[in-house]
Amino acid sequence: MTTYPLTQPQLGIYFECVQHPEITEYNQPFVAHLPKTIDPDRLERALKTVYNARPELRTRYILQDGEPRQYVGEKDTLEVKRLTMTEAEAEEFVKNSVTPFDIYNEVLCRFWIIETPKEYVILTQIHHLFADGMSLVMGFATRDFTLAYKGE
Repeated sequence: MTTYPLTQPQLGIYFECVQHPEITEYNQPFVAHLPKTIDPDRLERALKTVYNARPELRTRYILQDGEPRQYVGEKDTLEVKRLTMTEAEAEEFVKNSVTPFDIYNEVLCRFWIIETPKEYVILTQIHHLFADGMSLVMGFATRDFTLAYKGE
């Protein structure tokens, strides 16, 4: 397994997360409300396609010889949780969904597809250790995901 050192900005975030594992300030939630014309199975396949195509989404962290290091979890798979609930339940779920990541023992991105009677809601949380909001919006949300949903 090849590991890499953390960048200076990553080290600051990493040490804060290790010292305060309960914090959620570095979770980057993203919510999209989509019409019922969207195919949820295709949506899930698109999320998994992007996850598999983008190694940075599989970034994992370990201590190696006492030093924090990062590597790509080659065998990690993405779990997309599918839920069905009312609009009010979905709104409450989204408000309470931001929970701490275990930076050593879990993939640092989470995805839910929530079906309500009126729409689908995609809820995403990605940890700031390996991505910032701009790269997520520009790369993942607007380009990669759109292409994957189209089957490209």
